Amino acid sequence: MKSLVLATLLSLVATSATGTSILIPQRDTRVIEYSVLTQNAKMSSKHIKQLGAGSVEVNHFTQTVSLSLYEMSVCPAGLACTQEVQGVFANLPIVERKTGACNILTITAKRDDRPADGILELITIEDYSNTTCRFYVPYTASATYVTSFYNRMTGKKQTHRSSFSVQMTNIRSAIDTETKFELTGGEYIKGFYGLAMMNGSLKISADSVKMLVKNIAFCPPEAKACKAGPAPSFELNLPIISREKNACGDYITAQQMLPSGDVETLSIIDYSNSVCDMVVRNIINARYELVNPYSFQPVQEAVFYFDPANVVY
Repeated sequence: MKSLVLATLLSLVATSATGTSILIPQRDTRVIEYSVLTQNAKMSSKHIKQLGAGSVEVNHFTQTVSLSLYEMSVCPAGLACTQEVQGVFANLPIVERKTGACNILTITAKRDDRPADGILELITIEDYSNTTCRFYVPYTASATYVTSFYNRMTGKKQTHRSSFSVQMTNIRSAIDTETKFELTGGEYIKGFYGLAMMNGSLKISADSVKMLVKNIAFCPPEAKACKAGPAPSFELNLPIISREKNACGDYITAQQMLPSGDVETLSIIDYSNSVCDMVVRNIINARYELVNPYSFQPVQEAVFYFDPANVVY
């Protein structure tokens, strides 16, 4: 046995020494996004009473599956109701991938916290994208969400299962991907001038946000008058510190501290896929703040609007 292993190692060294290239498999960077189809969904009442919307994201780069299921908001006619976001939200590590009959890919993500008095969460996705059988529809998949725990009051295990279909909506790369949105307008709030003629763009990548607004500049609050003529461009390149998603929109916060100690923050809300009633769905809202660390008061503050329909990849 030792001689066989040694012979194998020697053959590999010899192959490398001759200059023959050795192929190293590249890491999968795909992020596959699915939209949950509410029709024919079989939901456990312990998860969702009435499914309104949902999404699934399979991130092959981080080896995770994210699930968002939203409770349908019912508001009687003529009444003003609060927009409370209720539902199921899970982000689980992928533990298994396997390809079975008809070339169907099954992905299983799981987290088991029962040993610490928590719950078991399990997401299973059957992806039919590359199926070789005609009775499966490409770009669709079926998904199940299972939770299980031990009831300390009854001493019995309780399991709840929800199943639903999902449809692929987007495939993107987890790295080196930048989405660009065109500027449509803005509001002067504090410390800027030249907003009337402005144009620009917002670029969002995996780890940073870049914003360019032309014909806008900082006007010090203590200045009695700002210089005349076209304002120069205002540019930002900030690292993303948080990402969140709920029924009303996608939230991104980018922030950095300047050498002066001031902190600049760009808070982005994308309403394009919102299922809430009291939002404008054709706007991406980007709020910029430059805050003094001693006074905690904004030195500069402005809101910019971008068009989610005008996207350049």
